[in-house]
Amino acid sequence: MKLFTLLNKRAKRRRLAKSPEYTFFLKHRAMLLSMDAFRPFFNLEDAFTLTRANILLRGLLNKRTIDRYLDEMGQQSLQQHGRIKHHWIRDAYLDWKKLPFAFQWDDKTFYLPFFNQTMNYIYAYEPDKTYDYPYNTLRDDPSTSLIDAFDAYGYALYQSSFSCLVDLEVEDATSRAFYHPDYRMIFIINRQGRLDVKVSLFDRKMKRPSYAHLTDRIKRCLPHYFSFSRDAFIQSLQQEGLISASLYQTMKAQKNVPFIQHEGE
Repeated sequence: MKLFTLLNKRAKRRRLAKSPEYTFFLKHRAMLLSMDAFRPFFNLEDAFTLTRANILLRGLLNKRTIDRYLDEMGQQSLQQHGRIKHHWIRDAYLDWKKLPFAFQWDDKTFYLPFFNQTMNYIYAYEPDKTYDYPYNTLRDDPSTSLIDAFDAYGYALYQSSFSCLVDLEVEDATSRAFYHPDYRMIFIINRQGRLDVKVSLFDRKMKRPSYAHLTDRIKRCLPHYFSFSRDAFIQSLQQEGLISASLYQTMKAQKNVPFIQHEGE
């Protein structure tokens, strides 16, 4: 049995249903059916799929909030000025801009992960352009301008308020480590925003695990992972109280199993 397969198999059962993230997903997931590109996220496979689905949902909620505000401002502009007064709407929007989710990209604050940088800039700083062709079509049907959010923005989405993940701030040239607090898993995420490796902590042999200073404890283990030091990594997991002594001994005895096992292999 591969190393991380064993670790994940021995982990304590943590149902997706028992988390605020899953509650949020159930409340809003019907929005994923609005566009074909998002439909694969409607039925969840695991905690990482849940994380990605909720990033898209938060983006859709942001867009709905923006579009409703711009619809109201457009009506006010027509009533007060007899036309769409661009600078008046833009100034009002920039003063208002009350959005719960945002991410940073190229020193700018963006709100819509499924749009490219140009469209994000318009929605963030020049929203009055959405009253004019061709941008006005994106209000009702944004499907023609959708991009792969995770491929385009990678770590930035997982480091932002779109995600509940904790950035562990440890990485190498191709991937970076994050922690899911609800499911007590380390996610090794690559630059394309996909999951390379999932490491489940706190196996069933641990009767009274400690969760104190957890981020620091995980961080001390990760340099061994990124340096491909298999024995040192599993030993550090045990020393930091992240796996049981029993599981450590089992893993230690499996000398011939692959260490770095990507998801799906």
